[in-house]
Amino acid sequence: MYLIKCFFYPDIAIKKGSVVFIQGPSGAGKSTLFRLINNTVSPSEGKILFNGVDIEEIDSIDLRRKIILVGQSTYLFNKTIKENFIQFHKYRETKPPEEREIKEYLNICCIDFSTDTLCENLSGGEKQRIFLAIALSFKPKVLLLDEPTSALDSNTADCVITNIVNYCKQKGGITLIIISHDIALADKYAEQIIMIGGEQMMNSGVVAISIWRFLMIYLLLLIVLGIMKKSNIDQSKLLFIASVRMTVQLVIAGFILTYIFKNPHPALL
Repeated sequence: MYLIKCFFYPDIAIKKGSVVFIQGPSGAGKSTLFRLINNTVSPSEGKILFNGVDIEEIDSIDLRRKIILVGQSTYLFNKTIKENFIQFHKYRETKPPEEREIKEYLNICCIDFSTDTLCENLSGGEKQRIFLAIALSFKPKVLLLDEPTSALDSNTADCVITNIVNYCKQKGGITLIIISHDIALADKYAEQIIMIGGEQMMNSGVVAISIWRFLMIYLLLLIVLGIMKKSNIDQSKLLFIASVRMTVQLVIAGFILTYIFKNPHPALL
C-alpha cells in the first residue's frame, strides 16, 4: 500500500517584516508549506515568490541562508553551546558571534546556561531553543519556526515568542512565520493568521487493486459475450479481436496508473 498526500494551498501573500502564524489540523500540510517556502521541495503547481522573484530561479543554498527553517527536530554537535555556534558559522563561512553576543541570543530564547554547557546533556526542548538562538545569530531575512513552543510551559513559551518578536522587529524587520497550535499565542502576537487545511489523500494500493479487478471483470464479460455469439462465427471473431485489443489497452493503462501512484512527485509528501 502507498499513501500519497496531495496538499492544495490558497494564494498567500505575506508582508515583509510581519509576524504570521500558520494554523490548521495535524497533517494538513503546514510543515510541508515551510519546506516549499525554503525550497527543500518544489511545488507541483504554482509559484513561490521571494522579493518578487520565483524561488526556483534563486540558488537554493543562498535562499536557505536568507530563509532559515527551525524544525521540531534539530541537530546539534556533541560539543558545548559556544562550540556549536562556532561550528555552524564555520560551515556558513561567516564570522561567529562573540561570547557576549552568544549570551544575548541565548537570553532571547530564555536559556540560562553557561556557554560551556555540553549540548548532549540537554533535553529536546532545550536543544531546539539553542538551535533557534544559533539561527537568530545568522540574521536571516525570513525565520520559519515549526512548533517552537510545543515542549515549553506556557510562561516560557510566552517569554520566548515575546523576545523573538521584539528581536525580529528591532533588526530591520525580519519576517517571522510560526506554525503553532497555541491559539492564545497567535491571538497575542499574530499580525496575520493563515489557516491551512483541505488535505486530499489517495491510497494507491487500493486504486491499483480496483484497476485490476475492473480488468478481470471486463475480460470475463467479454468471454461470456463471445460464448453467447458463437452461433455467428464472423461476429464472434470480430468481437474476440476487439476484446483482445481493448484488454491490451486497459492492461497498459493499468500499469501506467499503478506506476504513477507508486512514484509520486516529490512535492506530494
